[in-house]
Amino acid sequence: MRVICLDYYKMAPYCYNKNYKDDDFYAVFEALLKYDHWVFASPVYWYSTTVQMKLFIDRITDYMDDEVLKPKLRSLRGKHFSVLSNASSTEAPACFIEQFKNTFSYLGM
Repeated sequence: MRVICLDYYKMAPYCYNKNYKDDDFYAVFEALLKYDHWVFASPVYWYSTTVQMKLFIDRITDYMDDEVLKPKLRSLRGKHFSVLSNASSTEAPACFIEQFKNTFSYLGM
């Protein structure tokens, strides 16, 4: 098992012109593609995930817009995903879970 903590990497917000300087997103995403099971771990912050996690999920769309990168994005279809969270309640709010379900479904994960 390998743990990749998004807090340790520089990831710029999604940019339509894909002009990212000193950005680690592609290296992180490429490293993750080697694994069959991903665990998205985040505390619940105001019914949502952390900024870093949301930024990572948003940046996955970089692979949708590029014909060279699309096959790598499609490889997510064969992978397994889990969500791990903590909050002050015994269960995560439905909207927290739904954002992952909707994203995974949209990407065919």
